[in-house]
This record gives sequence, structure tokens and C-alpha cells, in this order.
Amino acid sequence: MKKPYEWQALKGLPDLYRLDRDRAELHALLAGSDLCVSRVSRADDGVAAKLRRDDRGLPLRFLPPEDEELIRVLSEAVSFLPKVSWRGAHTDMLLKGFRSGKWRGLGLLDPRTGSLVSYLDYALAPEGREVEIGFCMSHADWRGQGLVTRLIASLILLYFDHRFRISTHESNHAMSRALQPFGFVISTRLPGDRINGETTLYLDRRAWRPFSLER
Repeated sequence: MKKPYEWQALKGLPDLYRLDRDRAELHALLAGSDLCVSRVSRADDGVAAKLRRDDRGLPLRFLPPEDEELIRVLSEAVSFLPKVSWRGAHTDMLLKGFRSGKWRGLGLLDPRTGSLVSYLDYALAPEGREVEIGFCMSHADWRGQGLVTRLIASLILLYFDHRFRISTHESNHAMSRALQPFGFVISTRLPGDRINGETTLYLDRRAWRPFSLER
């Protein structure tokens, strides 16, 4: 028998979670499912969340070490505008962080082929309630479909009581659109930080800030 909170989520209805108590179960509910987070807010001493099914049926996956090859294939199919401080290819840096265990992978899979079509990695600060989002990417064939937005929404629900940090560059309008619904604000600008002279933008999101992806 499904637990009450799971039944509510499958129905797409708002439900209440206590993150200090339910985080592991919420993680288990999202893992391998096609559930999308559409709205999150604070409610009493918990978090009210609304979930719905993904029309495309893309399952969410918290990527274990054995999925490294899936990550490599997707990473090599996309490009990034490097920072001047980078000393290697982005795939090498990404996989090094993933292998270290500091950076954790979250992705969406094509249910027909099993290939990874969208990905982000994130790190939890050991000294406090903070999440840093690192690389974010979607395969060219799947861009413009809100996949990175879905990944970020799932991660924020899991760590709604945490502060978030992320960076992008000024001409990355797709990433800016993905971040806009979540209330990220620019905290620092670093001019000339990219190899073409572009500015890197560092953005923060405060803990407990509500968001809605509903229109």
C-alpha cells in the first residue's frame, strides 16, 4: 500500500513534508519517477509541495558511480564557454568532481533509449545548509523543454531549507530563464572571467523561498 504522502503526490495534490523527518522518503519518491515539482512553499513547520506527472515520462535519476559513462556521453555532446581559470576540458573536470564524491549527479533519462538527456551536479556544503549547483546541461535534441528547470525544482524541494548558489555567464539566456522562477538573485559579477571576455554571474537563492512553475 502506498503511503499517504505518496498517494497525494501521485494525484498531483499539495502535500506537507517535514524535511528534517521526510527528506529520505521524499528522495525515494522522486528517484526513478516521472514526477515533476510544480509548486513549493512553506507551511506551518513543513513544506507544501505540488507534484504532477511528466507528459513525456522522463524518469528522474540520482546518478550512482556506475552511471559515469552516461554522464560522459552527454557531456561530450554539449559545449560550455570556459572560464579563464579552467585548465582542462569541461568533461574532465566534471567527471573528476563526480568521482571524488563531492559532486552528486541528478539527471533525466530518455525512457526509450536509457540515455541521459539532461543533467546537473551539486555539492552540499559540509559546514552548513547550503547547496552549490555546478554543471547544468541538456542534449541539443532536448533543449527548450524545461528539463533543467525540472531538475532544479526537484533539488530545491529536497533542500528547501538550504541556501543555493550557482553561476552562469551573461549571454547564457537559456540558463537565466531556467533560474528565473526560483528567485535567484545576482550576488557578484566577475568581468572578463570567460575566455571571450564575458562576465560570470554568481547567483544566490535564500532558504525557504517559495516558487511556482504553474501558469
